[in-house]
Amino acid sequence: MNFKLSEEQIGRVAHEVNREYCRAIGDPIKASWDETTEGQRNSIIKGVAYHLNSPLSTPGDAHNEWLAHKLATGWKYGEKVDEIAMTHPNMVPYDRLPPAQQAKDFIFREIVRQLGTLNTKAGTRGLLKDSETLESVEHQLNRLDEPIVGPVDLEHQEPE
Repeated sequence: MNFKLSEEQIGRVAHEVNREYCRAIGDPIKASWDETTEGQRNSIIKGVAYHLNSPLSTPGDAHNEWLAHKLATGWKYGEKVDEIAMTHPNMVPYDRLPPAQQAKDFIFREIVRQLGTLNTKAGTRGLLKDSETLESVEHQLNRLDEPIVGPVDLEHQEPE
């Protein structure tokens, strides 16, 4: 069977996983893939292409690429994402992002890498071994110094 995912299909999966991660950490929920703007979809697809074409890139490298593109197209830092005012709270250097935001870049990269392997022969893109990948994701998750609060925070509920 010949199976190949397009950059758009990989972007859709990465976006939808990111939406659920945002829900889990209490971030504002993003629009579904079908409800995003063309500009948002193009930005995500550009991120997919970046990781597929730069398999040794770090999440920080990808963030810097995103930041440079946003700056070049008139975006600036703002407390909230605002498509009209062209502001975004992640318009800062990668090392100044909160760990929960940095984790999004790790998750995005790994989704792209893993789905990208379906399109290539095993190992041709220099992907990390499963144990190295798991360690890097676990390291990021262990760095989260802010509580992950989803729709229900079971740890802090009063007993009935």
